[in-house]
Amino acid sequence: MLAIFIEAAATIAQELGEAATYAVDESGETISLRAIVRRDVQTPIGGMESAVQARRTVIQIERAKLAGHKPVRDDTVTVGAETWRVLAIENDDGYMVRLKVVETT
Repeated sequence: MLAIFIEAAATIAQELGEAATYAVDESGETISLRAIVRRDVQTPIGGMESAVQARRTVIQIERAKLAGHKPVRDDTVTVGAETWRVLAIENDDGYMVRLKVVETT
């Protein structure tokens, strides 16, 4: 059963993702992978009692492609001419990792 989820994550990344480079801030190591960039994702602002939503960019990457590295703040993901700095892991289901990111200037 596990193989089905691993294969699904790889297929999703391959079909929906774009060629990307993941750079580990601490070591300078770079990893070539595919990233799914989602811009203007609406999410509730924590602690707010209203329907206030924040818009931001999130990036999803295949967990297996990280070669055992756990994403941390200040790692970067580059897709084409755009580079994003990792702020935090938003979700990690063991197959795909969803990162909260901010575009670098």
